[in-house]
Amino acid sequence: MTYRVDLNRLTREMVSARLADINDPAALAADVAGKTIALGLKASPGLERLDLIREVCSGAMAGLLVGGERVPAGAAGILSCVVDAASTGHIDPCEAMTAALRGIAEISRAAPEGQLYDIGCALEERFHGAGDAFRRLLQERSAMGSLRS
Repeated sequence: MTYRVDLNRLTREMVSARLADINDPAALAADVAGKTIALGLKASPGLERLDLIREVCSGAMAGLLVGGERVPAGAAGILSCVVDAASTGHIDPCEAMTAALRGIAEISRAAPEGQLYDIGCALEERFHGAGDAFRRLLQERSAMGSLRS
């Protein structure tokens, strides 16, 4: 019997549990996400790699959102860790970044619109084109949500 770990929840709990004890929540979220992705890629070769990246990034962002601090900087740091993990995990960096941006965009229902704008700006500042890609993913999520209503 195989056991499936809820990486989203695990990462969210790891980030939010340590927020009170840390000076730089953005760095914490990026560190936890990077280590979780690297470990997951090694330990679970059967798990879809891009789903793993999306789930971990979503969980890290949700954990940061709970603390409400430095969420945009956290998103940029998380994306940076994904780029590093992709190179060591033999994953196409563009696909890995898209999966990460999908995970980051999953907080769109819980985050204030202004914070989503700030996340897009922080991503764009660090990775040219990432902010625009993030905004497109938010629009897709919004359109899909309105189709379900």
